[in-house]
This record gives sequence, C-alpha cells and structure tokens, in this order.
Amino acid sequence: MNKYALVTGASSGIGFALSKRLAELGHNILLVSNQQERLQTAADEIKQTFGVETAKLFIDLARQDAAQEVFDFCQNNNFNIDILINNAGMFFFKNIYQTDLSQINKILNLHVITPSLLCKLFAAKMRENGSGYIMNISSIAAYMKLPYITFYGATKAFLKNFSRGLYEELCPHNISVTTVCPGAVGTDLYDLSDKNKQLGVKIGIIIPPEKLAKKAIDKMFKHKRQYIPTPIVNRPAIWLTANLPHRLIQASQKKINKIMKNIYERKI
Repeated sequence: MNKYALVTGASSGIGFALSKRLAELGHNILLVSNQQERLQTAADEIKQTFGVETAKLFIDLARQDAAQEVFDFCQNNNFNIDILINNAGMFFFKNIYQTDLSQINKILNLHVITPSLLCKLFAAKMRENGSGYIMNISSIAAYMKLPYITFYGATKAFLKNFSRGLYEELCPHNISVTTVCPGAVGTDLYDLSDKNKQLGVKIGIIIPPEKLAKKAIDKMFKHKRQYIPTPIVNRPAIWLTANLPHRLIQASQKKINKIMKNIYERKI
C-alpha cells in the first residue's frame, strides 16, 4: 500500500499550505476538497513543484456519510494514510434564530461528525500499522464565548476537547494527535484585500498560512498535543475574551456586528 498524507480542505488556504509543506518534506498527498477546479490545480502544482505523488478526492465533507466515503476511497485505492489532517471548515456570522437549518447541519457535520469519524476510521488503521499522525485544526474561538459565531466557537471547542482526549487514547499506540488553534490567518476567510492582509501580517495580528503550516507540521512531528499559532500581541485577547463578564459581551454586540456584518458563509 502506498503511503499518503490526507489533508481535507486542501485546495486553498491553510489546507493548501499544509499540503505543500508536507510535499516539500517528501510526503505523497491526498487532497480532499469540495472546490473541484481548485483541487485539480492544487494537485498539479504540488506534484510538479515537489515531485511527489498526488491524488485528489472531490467530495462535500458536510454530508453525514462523507467520512466513510473518504475511508472507502482510500481502501479501494490502496492508500495507506499515515498522516491525517482535518482542516476543512466553514464560517458564518449570524444570530442562531436567523441561521438556516441547512447551515447548522453543515457546520455540525463539517466540524464535529466528519472529523470525528475520520479520526475513528483512520486511527484504527494506524494502530494496525503501529504508528501515525493526526492533526485537527480548531481555532482560538474554541476558548471564546462571542455572540454571532456561536456555532463556530462551540464546534471548534468540541474539536479541541475531542483531540485532547484522543491524544491520551492513542499515545500508547505510537499515534500522536496535535490540535492547532489559529487566530487570524491570511486566507480568504475574512474577504480582506491583499493590501489589508499584508498590513495585518506586518503589524503582527495576522499569520501567513505558509508560516502556520511550517510550524504546525513541525509541532505535529514532535508529538505536541497543542499549538496556538497566534501572534503574541493577540494572546492576551484570548484570555480576556474567554473571561469577559456577560454585561461587557452584551455591550460589545453592536460593535462586533458592525465590524463583522460582511462575513457570511466563507469557506476555509
């Protein structure tokens, strides 16, 4: 069986950066994404640039049966997944009562059901093989209790806590589980212009995806349980936001809403 690193959400953003970094280190890559054209382009670029084998799977991971389909695809193609990276996600900024049931189902499947089942299915094979690496991309939102991103923060908190427990279960079997909790990353998530992205990186509030990928993969191979790749100037905000009194949260809602009003259903 051929060894491959499986990366979800691999056609753009953080997932593409992670895929390129793994390829640079000599790993074959199975790119999984729901962006069909970008998926083909990303797979071709990685293969031509780094000389590794690439495979691609076009699939909507927000469907409840998606994890089993991904696993079956690997089995049918004799892919031995020794690295699993659950990166695919979605983001929307909206009151719960304004959120469509379809959106709720998608974010729950994408952040909770699919990554959990992928971990279950591939961890069993990794245990048979005697080793493996799993990386789950959570968020600093997992530590926060901000309004309007209630589903996002809650599902990312699940992924963080799930990963920490899974680490303890799999550690005796030589399988490491690394949780990555990024803050602002220079991707298309917030629909920022290139100029504003560059400004954010320059002043230290945004981390480039390539830098995130390099450090996150280094932490994974060192068997680190958790990595928070947040610029140091943002770190006090994590504690402050997580511990804000209820009255301050309510008082900040209007301002937050004004800042975030243009952010809807951005795919990571």
